[in-house]
Amino acid sequence: MTYLLNDDQLQPVWNAIRSLTKIRELTDVIEQGIVLTEAQALLVWFVFQLEPLYRDGASPFSVEVPVNEIANRSGSPLMKTRSL
Repeated sequence: MTYLLNDDQLQPVWNAIRSLTKIRELTDVIEQGIVLTEAQALLVWFVFQLEPLYRDGASPFSVEVPVNEIANRSGSPLMKTRSL
């Protein structure tokens, strides 16, 4: 399936990649877990923002996810910098 992307959707991916590079600098396992959780929240948000370029007639179902709810539950300060 082909997806439509705009430049605004790439910022969370960049933030996730940047936060993952910080893991090498961290020695505390708790801090590493926090960084991984934040990166995961950003990548999940990115995936749920993807829109199919065209509707695939072969797909028998469609998934609707409350993206704002995901962002609110993550508690990530990175998610707060960007309005959903």
